[in-house]
This record gives sequence, C-alpha cells and structure tokens, in this order.
Amino acid sequence: MDPISVIFASYLELVSFNVTNKMTDLLGTEIQSVVVEHQNIQVPYSYQLWRIVPKSVCNTYNLNIEEFSRCTLAAKSLFNETCLYLQKGEKEHWKYTKMKNMYCNASMTFKPTIANIRRASVKTPLQLARTECNIATAELMGNHNSKTQKKKESSCAKYQNLKQQSKNN
Repeated sequence: MDPISVIFASYLELVSFNVTNKMTDLLGTEIQSVVVEHQNIQVPYSYQLWRIVPKSVCNTYNLNIEEFSRCTLAAKSLFNETCLYLQKGEKEHWKYTKMKNMYCNASMTFKPTIANIRRASVKTPLQLARTECNIATAELMGNHNSKTQKKKESSCAKYQNLKQQSKNN
C-alpha cells in the first residue's frame, strides 16, 4: 500500500471514529457505569439512552439488605440534589439538557428500598395464646377429628380467658 493510501485510510478511520463516538454519545446507546460518593456511601449506577437503569442502582450491595437500603436512600437523595442543581443553571449544551432530564426523571421515579432490621419483640402471653388458637383453627380445617377439635377448643378458650382478663385489668 502506498503512503498516500495509508494516510487517507488513517484519516477516514479517524473521521468515522469521531462521528461514531459523537452519535453514540448523543444517543446514549452504550451503557455507562458510574460510582458517586454521596452521604459517605459509594452509590453505583448505570445509565443507557440517557435513563438511569433502576436495577443497576446500588447493585453491588445486593447481598446486604442494610447496606443496600442505605445506598438506595443515598441514591434517591443524590438524584434529587443533582436534579435541583442542574435545574438552577440553564446551559444550552445538549449534554447538559440530557443529564438534567436523566437525573430529574430518576428523582421522580426511583424508589429506594427501606429496610429497618431490629430484634424481634417478645410476644405477650395473650399474643402467644392467639397464635396457638389460630394454628389450631387452621389445623382443624385440614383435619376434622376429635383430637384436633379438642386442641382448638382448649387453645381458643385459653386465648378468650386471657383476652377477658386483659380487658378487666
């Protein structure tokens, strides 16, 4: 291949690469992954076609529900704050408008996962008796025999007695 053909081929490749990159950027067809630190939490998410992919938000925390919950709450805050910030400054660049629309849409549509994990409370004798009565009633529905009937009657009587005592106190 002669030197002029090589230069011309290189030039065509460069121009076509820049045009392709410009179109890909404008349309947002490629998935872009981002990690932003917000409220002392690393918030990972991806976007494509200038929309944040909801399932990608905080997906690295999926195995720990407490961390996932904290991350999604931080993500919601990040999207809200970014939207408000971008709405204040009206820039005419196409990318600015796309980013503003993306974050404002996410601020309205993204639903964080809210999880509070705490110790189970100790049930009162009345709650335990009600549970026993409910279980015996369910067992009776599936098995009508005298033993199951007696179990239901005794556990529900115990529940009714405790319920009456709590009303009197």
